[in-house]
Amino acid sequence: MVACAADHHGSNLRDAVEPTGDGRQLPEQRGGQFVAFSRSVQQHVADAVLDPAACTVADWNAATSLDLLSFHDTMNHTARPDGAICLERAAADRLPSVVALSNRGGSDGSVRELDDDGLRSDDAVPSMRPRRLWAIADAYRTVFDAWGDDEVAFNRPYLGGYETTTAGPLFRAFEPRCVVRRPGHEPRRLRLGAFQNEFRREFLLGEHATAQLMQPGTDWVEPPEERVQWLAERLRDAHQLVRTGRMARR
Repeated sequence: MVACAADHHGSNLRDAVEPTGDGRQLPEQRGGQFVAFSRSVQQHVADAVLDPAACTVADWNAATSLDLLSFHDTMNHTARPDGAICLERAAADRLPSVVALSNRGGSDGSVRELDDDGLRSDDAVPSMRPRRLWAIADAYRTVFDAWGDDEVAFNRPYLGGYETTTAGPLFRAFEPRCVVRRPGHEPRRLRLGAFQNEFRREFLLGEHATAQLMQPGTDWVEPPEERVQWLAERLRDAHQLVRTGRMARR
């Protein structure tokens, strides 16, 4: 089961209006119109994910995992003074071409390497088990046909934001208590995990809208409704694959 927590619009807007080289920002009108687009995408995604209120008793009884998804997006480009969003970020700051999945871990989704051998801080422990994150990654690769090395990646360039950092320790504390056992039945345990999917905004927008935004201007270009629906349906299908365990084999 997936609980979806869309990121606050301020972080998206901050990425869109990141200061240019001379200290100026993307024109306010273009940034403000981006917020409306972001809300539209996130509403479609919310409509496509599993609604816990609609789950049957059988659905709840069959549940083995609860995943908290934090939905983010960022452009691999920043703005020029004339509003053109065409300045490519430094290589270390770029997202993969489709999406980065983050669980506060390393580049393979497991515990990341640290120079310090002492006790780890809460935010240095993966917020989701690697195998679960790998399954989600394979589901995204399947629905988006994104099997290239730089299309879906882990914890690059972001390890996971506020929602993931906060939920990870909380879930680890709760999980030992998320077990039920009725008379005459075996124990059943719920596994908890939190992750962030940070989509490359150029991928979400599509080629045509992205090309327009790379030109000088003050307007925000909305992608076609078909593109938004296409994205939402594939996200729904990806998490359905994870729930059913039916994954494509490479």
